[in-house]
Amino acid sequence: MDNKGRVFIPSNMRESLGKQAVLTRGLDKCLFLFPMEEWERVLESFNSLSFTKKEVRAFLRMLMAGASMVSLDSQGRIQIPSMLREYARLEKEVAIIGVGNRIEIWAKDRWGTYERDMLPRFEEVAEEIFI
Repeated sequence: MDNKGRVFIPSNMRESLGKQAVLTRGLDKCLFLFPMEEWERVLESFNSLSFTKKEVRAFLRMLMAGASMVSLDSQGRIQIPSMLREYARLEKEVAIIGVGNRIEIWAKDRWGTYERDMLPRFEEVAEEIFI
């Protein structure tokens, strides 16, 4: 990340983003970067959640309050708002991870810790989520 808060998105990930994307708070203290059409699908999926549930309201508030529309510049960078940099504790080095329908942006040291902690459990987690 440069001193202006811009992050270079790898070229193989830029095509899926298009001209504009949505950057927001993610889980595990990373940021989620969604292509616009995927963000619209995410928003649509929220329609099935009950806003009468306190947890649903809290989650949606935090996700939506942190959402920012971003555009790729001519060099393939996005500007990360200071609020989101603080949330994810982004400083100089970041990790950019492609995760299915989104890109995750992590502080490099936090990603390293997460990966180191989860790698030994990789097969166990696979057994839990795949039937």
